[in-house]
Amino acid sequence: MVKISAIVTVYNGQDYLEECLASIFVQTMKDMEIIVSNDGSTDGTRQILERYRDKIVILDQPHQGVSRALNNGMAHASGDYVAYLAHDDWWEPKKLSTEFEFMEKYGVGVVYSDFYRVYPDGSKVLTPTPEFDKEALRKQCFINISSSMIDRRFLNQLRIRDGHFFDENLVSAMDWDLWIRLSELCAFHRIPIPLAYYRLHAQQWSQSRPGVYRWSHLRARCRVCRRYNGFDPRRCARRCLGLVFSQILHVK
Repeated sequence: MVKISAIVTVYNGQDYLEECLASIFVQTMKDMEIIVSNDGSTDGTRQILERYRDKIVILDQPHQGVSRALNNGMAHASGDYVAYLAHDDWWEPKKLSTEFEFMEKYGVGVVYSDFYRVYPDGSKVLTPTPEFDKEALRKQCFINISSSMIDRRFLNQLRIRDGHFFDENLVSAMDWDLWIRLSELCAFHRIPIPLAYYRLHAQQWSQSRPGVYRWSHLRARCRVCRRYNGFDPRRCARRCLGLVFSQILHVK
């Protein structure tokens, strides 16, 4: 068994996938496996993956969405800890070792770091994350999944309790749902240094079809919000309006 399972999800990611994988290959933490869950890509993604077959595990599935791709990756993971990375994001070389050492020392269930938001012109903006607050998490997702690491034991507890890791009924906000559920089982801790890069680009669903994305994302976020916060028309309306404006401003 390896220490860390690095799970990459990809859908039509030929433009950015190699940079993503390169950031994993150069990690100072070497005791890991790399699992790439290909969600039915129709571009050159599969050809790129074949070039790295000796370094990665390739999982193919029909196009069914990121939640199914994440669950597929988890079903094949053997690491004590799990780290996720979207195909268009990338990591600092010490990302895994920094988070692993912290988790081993303090025994928390989830760690997450600050990250950079990278824009199409190449500029990057540091995005600090707040210290963990369970009640604040129920109101807003402030953890970027590509900047996190999770103790596999608690993910297994979720699967036993809920029947799944990620909720495949959610087209987005599945990470927010996961964090809330995990917060019921384990401690979280923020590492206040940027260890990941979150890329904004024209091929993203949120950018290529912004109207469809915002509506779909809004519905998913409302579903999660009602699941854990109950339903109050005024509060829900305020949160929905805040979400719409945040998406316009590219705030994840």
